[in-house]
Amino acid sequence: MEQIDVKNLKEKEQMLDLLKKMNEKIDKLQEETDILNKENTKLKFAADKGRMALYESRTSGDIEKRIRLRIFNGKIVTHWKLVKNLVEKINGIWVEDQKLNLIYEDGSEDINIDLINFERNFTRMEAVVKEISQTKTDTIYAVETESGKKIRISYKFIN
Repeated sequence: MEQIDVKNLKEKEQMLDLLKKMNEKIDKLQEETDILNKENTKLKFAADKGRMALYESRTSGDIEKRIRLRIFNGKIVTHWKLVKNLVEKINGIWVEDQKLNLIYEDGSEDINIDLINFERNFTRMEAVVKEISQTKTDTIYAVETESGKKIRISYKFIN
């Protein structure tokens, strides 16, 4: 009679179990990859082709974070504060008196600007985020405009 090597048989069984588990993990990863590929295809289809082309032309694979800054009176606004917020109904008509103080990148200020005037007349400028830092109460972005101007601005005052 032939003798069966029990030790060798157990090692082979353990190896088969390990291979089955690995195959199951590979199958699960393949399913997840297929789902992600479908989602990616869907997003590419729905994406703005012009912006996709612009992105492709500007980058070589690295995604740079871009934000938009507000421009008012030809200057970049770095802070604003609502200093008056009176909204009331008088004789059935809503009356608003809302005022802002604006601080610009050069340190200058405009005081008591009508909120509606600011909202209707500001423009936007894109900038590239170079660094993001945290304080206890705020997130600060160090950004660079297309003209090369470097500005530090709170996340509260972008986009």
